[in-house]
Order: sequence, then structure tokens, then C-alpha cells
Amino acid sequence: MRQRSPDVLFQIWEFQTHGTGLSLAGQQANVPVITRFVSDVFNEYHGHSDVKKAGIFLLDNVLGQIPMRLSDAMIVFGPYGASQAKSHGMNPDDIVTIPPPGELAEKFSPPDDKATLRRELDLPMDRDIALFVGRLSQLKGMDFLIKVIERVVSERNVQFVLVGSGPYREKLAERFSEDVARLPGYVPHEEIHRYYKAADVYVHPSPYEGIPLVLLEAMNCGVPVIARSAGDIAFLTPNIAETPTEMAATILTQDWSDEWLNKEYFTIRYQSETLDDLVRSIGHSSMSDQNTKNQAGDD
Repeated sequence: MRQRSPDVLFQIWEFQTHGTGLSLAGQQANVPVITRFVSDVFNEYHGHSDVKKAGIFLLDNVLGQIPMRLSDAMIVFGPYGASQAKSHGMNPDDIVTIPPPGELAEKFSPPDDKATLRRELDLPMDRDIALFVGRLSQLKGMDFLIKVIERVVSERNVQFVLVGSGPYREKLAERFSEDVARLPGYVPHEEIHRYYKAADVYVHPSPYEGIPLVLLEAMNCGVPVIARSAGDIAFLTPNIAETPTEMAATILTQDWSDEWLNKEYFTIRYQSETLDDLVRSIGHSSMSDQNTKNQAGDD
């Protein structure tokens, strides 16, 4: 690091580990560090049990405190992330909101012919389709989603399509017939847009999130999102459900909005300009501090 003399260090992945390591390295080399806090890190341990729960708690809530204390600036996805960072020791003046970019590949766009897509995917033509894409696991809220499905199909003939693999795939197949919950398994990312375009609504039951990419993909395809209250998802969509009963009722009444909240934050232009300003300000501040130290040494 000293040989390359970077002006700024920037952490992207794994806040608890990479953010900690980079913050410590920056402190040692006197190089400013920008970290990226993108999920509900400090509460994730609630989704585990026994020894793993203790390990996740130590990883997230002990190591995860270090970047909060040593980062020169921190990027968050929205107000929830900012409040979490602030409550865990980050200076509010050093927190900057930059959510994931909403401008995706052209294939993530509203469908030209939904009926043809449904025929190609062997999905029903005369029923609402509620879609989920992701890992079928407890941590992603499958127990919550099972309760939602049971409530919805007891009142209306809705087709759920749950795309992905994971430990709950077999449980879901045993619990629901294909007429209730279709389970296509893993679908390559280059093909997943076809499922979004065939759907009427996207449901997201995960309790620990920042702003997941799947929600941006769905909304870019013109599909309204109904999500469990988690992380900064409410910064993206007004369709937030606290309980399975509330999510089921929203699906049944079709009381959802396709409005994309705070969309100006999700543009490439906003993000590139904000990030550029942040890096410049951090780098300039670091150079000023170094010049001050040098002058003090000369005196």
C-alpha cells in the first residue's frame, strides 16, 4: 500500500471482514477509507440459532464495529442504513446515501407480450402470478412466505412461482401442489428477466436486507413489489408489509403501487457525481491533513 501510495481506500464487499481489514490498514498507512454498509448487518444473527448465532453475532456486532469507528466516510443505501451506522458510532456528517444503481441491462424492461412469455414458461394465462426469486431458505423468509401463500390461496386462485434453489425447495414441494406454488429451481441470470415479465406482482419475504437487486430487476420490468419491512426497502417502494397477514391482504386486494420512490437516487448520474464528490473531498481532506503535519514537523 505504501509503495502504491493510494489517495483513498474503498471497500465494496463483506463489510464485517473486508471493511474491518481495510479500515485497520488505512489507519496504519494513514490513508483515508470509504466503507460501504449495505445490509442489516447488526440484526442478521437473529436469523440463526445456537453456535452459529453466537458466531454471526461476534462477526457482525464485534468486528462490524471497527469500520464504524475508523472509516473516514461510509456509503449507505438509505435512511435505515444511515440510522444503523449512526447508532453504532459513525459520525452522521460522514454518511452518504448511494443505493444500488437502478439502471439495469435493457432486458430488464416491461414486456412486449406477456401472454407469449407465459406460454413459453408453461404458466397459467388466466390467473395472477406472484413471483419470488432467490434462495429458498429460512434466512430469506420462507416460513413467512409459506404463511402468505396459505392465506392467499385459501381465498383466491393465485399462482405463486418461486425461482431458486435451497433447503426449503423440498419442503415447499411437499406442502403445495404445482397449481399453488411452481418451483422451477435455479434459473440462469440471463434468463430470469422472462419470469419477471410474466409476473403480476413480486413478493419479497426476507427479514434482513439492504436493497436487494431482485427488487430493482422486478421494478425495471414494470412489476410492482410487495416486501416485508426490512433494511432500506421502504426507501424504494411504498408496498411494505409487517406480517404475513398484511402481505396476503395486499396481494388479495391488489392494493399495491408501482411507484418507484426516491428514483433520482438510483440513477447512474446521481451515483457517479456523488461518489466522485465523496472521493475528492476525502482525498483533499487527507492531503490537507498531511500538509499540516509536514508543516508542523518543519517548524
